[in-house]
Amino acid sequence: MPFLLICLALLLVPVAGSTQPTPEAPAALAPLSAAPTAGAAVAAEAPSPAQAPMAAEPPAPTAEAEPPPAAAEAPDVDLRQAGWETCLRQLPDVTSARAISACSWLIDQHREAPSNLAVALFTRGNERRLLGQHEAALQDFTAALALVPDDAAALLNRAIVRRALGDRARALVDLNAALKLAPGNANVLANRCITRRRLGEGDPALADCDAAVAQAEPQNGFPLVARAGLALRRGMERPAAADIAEVLRRIPEADKALRLRAVLHARHGEAAAARADIAAAEALNPRVGAEIVEIFGAGLLP
Repeated sequence: MPFLLICLALLLVPVAGSTQPTPEAPAALAPLSAAPTAGAAVAAEAPSPAQAPMAAEPPAPTAEAEPPPAAAEAPDVDLRQAGWETCLRQLPDVTSARAISACSWLIDQHREAPSNLAVALFTRGNERRLLGQHEAALQDFTAALALVPDDAAALLNRAIVRRALGDRARALVDLNAALKLAPGNANVLANRCITRRRLGEGDPALADCDAAVAQAEPQNGFPLVARAGLALRRGMERPAAADIAEVLRRIPEADKALRLRAVLHARHGEAAAARADIAAAEALNPRVGAEIVEIFGAGLLP
């Protein structure tokens, strides 16, 4: 089928994120937002649909050399193609719920080759991550990695959900492994920066953030968001403001940058401007506040 021959692309969440991808998330190694072979792509922290590197974007299933099941047992070809197109959001107006349902249908058929099954698991995990269903997403990414262990996108996404669940030590293990597979990837470095900082590693964490910003493509704002959020946590408002302004110059609809700018407005007593930025960020991504807490921890948002 033509859709089975689509090449996997390395993208930027969004990590999401986005979603979609998203921030954090996502789908391809960011060139992360990164997505998989089940993950040749890697997601940004937790990307959101409006911010490409926040979400990891899923890879297309590949044609397999193994013989197909008997025709009498195989699912209808057109139905299977529609399932993949919905799972991978290649059709218009596909919601997360529909994508998850389609991916689950493909997984439950027990007909897919291992590499394609890993794609469906990764994609469902990324959709669940973007919805905040971290326990379920963790199970999907772990299952995908059991099939395709050297998948930097799946490792990055699993690290993101592990950090969101409070398991920062294991998140760092996954990020180190992802960085070996994708050296210099901006979204992996940015997520390792955040994770190291939350583990109490100061200078190494900041070095990762600086390296991530240096490596990021112009359309990938997540490394700057990561560095800005950590600067805000340390009370360093001037460098945070500069990074946020640069993200919004590149990507005016960067939901997490808007939400962090609202923090700056609130600290300066600019209540109306803060409310406007919060409203704009939430219109782009209703979970943006929750994602900020998952990324940077409680206490940053007023």
